[in-house]
Amino acid sequence: MKGPSYTTKQGKMPVLDATEAGQLLDSVDVRMPIGLRDRALIALMVFSFTQIGAALTMRVDDVYV
Repeated sequence: MKGPSYTTKQGKMPVLDATEAGQLLDSVDVRMPIGLRDRALIALMVFSFTQIGAALTMRVDDVYV
């Protein structure tokens, strides 16, 4: 799944509202391991306001529970 790409030269980066985030999470097929992975990555980004580059470089040790 590939979403639109955004380039901002100044101002704020666009964000999803709660309804859009829910629709995105609900659209992921979690019957397969790859779907679970994708949903976990999207949820991490939605709930922690993390951008994709930061999310992809995270390690387990980086998460404080």
